[in-house]
Parts: sequence; structure tokens; C-alpha cells
Amino acid sequence: MADKETSPRAVERVAFFSDAVIAIALTLLALELPVPEGTHLPDFVASFGEHRDEYIAFLLAFVVVGGTWLAHHKLFRFMAATDTLLLVINLVTLFALVLVPWASKTLDTSEDGSGIALYSLVMALIGASSLWLTLHAKRAGLMYEDTPKALFDGIWVKAGLPGAMFAVSAPLALWIQAWVYLMWPLVYVGIAIFYMIRRLMKPRSAVPPARSTPATS
Repeated sequence: MADKETSPRAVERVAFFSDAVIAIALTLLALELPVPEGTHLPDFVASFGEHRDEYIAFLLAFVVVGGTWLAHHKLFRFMAATDTLLLVINLVTLFALVLVPWASKTLDTSEDGSGIALYSLVMALIGASSLWLTLHAKRAGLMYEDTPKALFDGIWVKAGLPGAMFAVSAPLALWIQAWVYLMWPLVYVGIAIFYMIRRLMKPRSAVPPARSTPATS
């Protein structure tokens, strides 16, 4: 590819910039949390219950944003080059991530589930763009030649399934409203069980350090 840039500094700049944006998104998530109120312990504890939707949304958003960062960090550990499309996809992913604090505030703003639908669409965009980023890096030959295959194993489960779940949740929320919340932890628990079974059935292999030879496209 003509616009491929193999400089290690180019990859580092993308990784550092992404880390900074994700850190800001996580910080904003915490800043948006409602503060419990009450002059006595029973009132203080009851205040947590009044804001449970916001706290649940925060925990879920933290898991999604944190999980996206973990996958992003592992991917860029073995990234040997960048190209224009990679930068664009990465910006789309970051765009979706910085929308999470804003989308979280819409969860309890409507009774017809439209806030949940908007939140779900943002989460679906994160999953789709993360999957696209990984697949493009692999197909465009931007990874080191000795990148372990385990990095891409189950990528459709790790990124595709949550993205599809949230995409389905958007229209579903307009029908069943907050009941759609029940589907989200079930899917994540299912993913965790899936990988637990995989680890038990297949011995873990050591991950070799990244080297300086990019893959050829």
C-alpha cells in the first residue's frame, strides 16, 4: 500500500494519542456519576437505589471502554505500520468512545426507551469500529510477521458479538424499554464462559515479543 508508514514512531503516536483520549473518556464517565445524598446513613444508602440506572450504566460503559482499550493495547503491541485507513478507523473508534459519557446521560431521559436505544447505538459503533480496526490491520499487512495467531482468535466473539448485541438492543429498547438491560450481562457472561472453556481445553502458549519486521500485504 502506497501510504503505509513503517516508522515505529508513527505507530507510537497513534497508540499514545488513543490512550490519552480513552483516559479522558473514562474520567468523564466518573465525573458524570450522580453524588449520593442524605444526612443519615439510611437516606444515603437509599440515594444509591434512586440512581441505580446511572451506576449500572457507568459500570457497563467502563467495561466496554476498558475492554476496548485492552484490545487496542494488545493490537498496537504488534502493530508494525500504519496507513490512512487505519488512522480513519481509529478515529471512528475514538469518536464512539468519547460519546459514551454523553450517551450514558440519556438512559433515563425518556420512558419509551429512546435513550437506551441511543446508548446502544453508540456501544454498537464501538464494537463495529474495533472489529473493523483489527481486521484491517491484519488484512493490510500492518502487523509484525510473528504476531501470534491467538491475537485474532475469537475476534468475532470478542468484538463482533457485543457490537451485534447492542445493535439489536437499539430497536428492541423501543419495544421493551429497560428490560433490554437483562440481555447485556447475559451476553458478557456467555463470552467469559466461552473463553474460560477455551483456556481449559487448550494449553496456553507464551506470547513472543513483537519484532521489527512488518508483515507483507
